[in-house]
Amino acid sequence: NHFDINNTFNCTFIDEDDDGDEPQVSEVVRTKCPILLTKLYDPVQNKKCLHVYSRQGVEQLLGKKSSSECPIAGCKQIIRKADLVENRTLFRRIQKQIQLEEKMSQQQHDSILPEELDDL
Repeated sequence: NHFDINNTFNCTFIDEDDDGDEPQVSEVVRTKCPILLTKLYDPVQNKKCLHVYSRQGVEQLLGKKSSSECPIAGCKQIIRKADLVENRTLFRRIQKQIQLEEKMSQQQHDSILPEELDDL
């Protein structure tokens, strides 16, 4: 089963050991787990393909198996527990993005006038 997740945001990763020679890398980060299709609250990253999953989702995917194919559409890398790492910087960025999405959603909800509710 492969999934294509639309909930994404762009972020720039800066190498903490940056010596000035390498440019900053911008990439799209998914805010939903491709396995559970829920928000990423406890993300782990596959060292092989760099895709991110929720810890709970990847544990469910692997179950008692030692490995499984990455669930991201088009990716043929294998997920192994030994290849999963926590990425604290990514965790903080995802949490910040989730909070922003929730705030925007609340603002949209709050902008509905009571008379508009009568029309629904």
